[in-house]
Amino acid sequence: MTSPSSPERTEAVQSAVRDRRHRGVGDRDFDVVVFGCTGFVGKLVLEKMYRYAKPAGLRVAAAGRDEDKVKQVLELLDLESKVGYIIAGIYDMDSVTAMVKNTRLVLNCVGPYALYGEPVVAACAEQGTDYMDLSGEVHFIEKMQLKYTEKARKSGAMIMSACAWDSVPEDLGFQLVRDKMVKQGMIPYSIDGFVDVLPGPFGYRANFGTYESAVLAMSSFKQFIKIRKALRSKGLAPKLNRRGPSPVVPRKYLPVLFDSRVSGVYIPFLGTDPHVIKRSQQMLSLSDPEYIGVRSACYFKLPNGILPKLGYLFYGLLVFLFSLFEVGRKLLLNFPESFTHGMFSHRGPSKDQMDTTEYCDTASPNPLYKIDLFGRGYSDEKALEANPNKPDAEVRATVTGPDPGYNATSGIFTTLAMVLLTERESLGTKKGGVYTPAAVFRGSTAAKRLTEEGYAAFSANLLE
Repeated sequence: MTSPSSPERTEAVQSAVRDRRHRGVGDRDFDVVVFGCTGFVGKLVLEKMYRYAKPAGLRVAAAGRDEDKVKQVLELLDLESKVGYIIAGIYDMDSVTAMVKNTRLVLNCVGPYALYGEPVVAACAEQGTDYMDLSGEVHFIEKMQLKYTEKARKSGAMIMSACAWDSVPEDLGFQLVRDKMVKQGMIPYSIDGFVDVLPGPFGYRANFGTYESAVLAMSSFKQFIKIRKALRSKGLAPKLNRRGPSPVVPRKYLPVLFDSRVSGVYIPFLGTDPHVIKRSQQMLSLSDPEYIGVRSACYFKLPNGILPKLGYLFYGLLVFLFSLFEVGRKLLLNFPESFTHGMFSHRGPSKDQMDTTEYCDTASPNPLYKIDLFGRGYSDEKALEANPNKPDAEVRATVTGPDPGYNATSGIFTTLAMVLLTERESLGTKKGGVYTPAAVFRGSTAAKRLTEEGYAAFSANLLE
């Protein structure tokens, strides 16, 4: 893993920061505020954000609703005299507004976002403050797009969710594969992503906040359908321009999948990634009428062995069914370990568990967490016309990195924050609005930086 900033990068970053302040954006006390710094992930984000921001001369602040707890975190991380702090809580809108007016960027670590996220988004959209969060809640993400796109466009605020392991590796990876195909003269047809996880010798236990967000997301399915319809009616979710025939039964709808390109048994990925990837394509097609979309599908590998596979499916079905009813949701949230065979808990993972769970290169002897990407397409127009049902060209790639829930999440989040803070004027998307990560960071140094830091290492063929 490289150091946060080389001398050359530090000089370039400081120049960009000075230029941005010269343009009138520097009348705020801070460049970035980490809101929710007292939470499990918030501490990791604050520590990394300061480490990356210091060489660039960026001003960091920690924010939370309890002053004593905020000060305790600063003391724990030895940051008392190095960063500022702000007291703000989502039930005190004046404090939230004051916070966002005092910074260029808010990193929101306060979830579940369906319960606590909207006040911060609303304030940022109103005040022209850029916003990023860790949300993996599809209902919340698309609701914010529906409600705040116009306001963010007027104020100039960039609003982005899913800016961490959910869903940057696949979202940005899909776009890089798609762009690589176009660059090589291919006509892209489809991209499949396969996620493989294997915990280390200490097992793996995820934080309760992640689980709570998933339970709430599953319970809002009916609202989600209404939001999708409203997005289409407003022209925010256009139909994609895709080449080649559509399959009779899309692979993403198959309940269990065996694929010769990867080993093991896969099921459709039930997280945020598939939705974010499609939204990225829709946003890019709105800004570029010539944009060719792809048929995208994401899969998650079931654990090895018959009993672990059955257990995974059983607990997944159990959580889904209980999430449909209020009484069931209370039970799920009160007894997370019982409903997930110990995977989720109020305690979160131990340091040993985080340090020994990776998504990494298959050559490594360590446990794996890896994403394989397969892009299929046609070598040229003649190949498409001659045999549209058999794409004849392919691009393969991988994305690898450390513990996805915490190490990769906090690292990806802060790395993208640095790109936004230092390259905002040169990004492909400069105007305010509600975006996905790939819609903003496609074509930037984000993939290269993430690879250098190791949080989401894209294979070399995607960085050429």
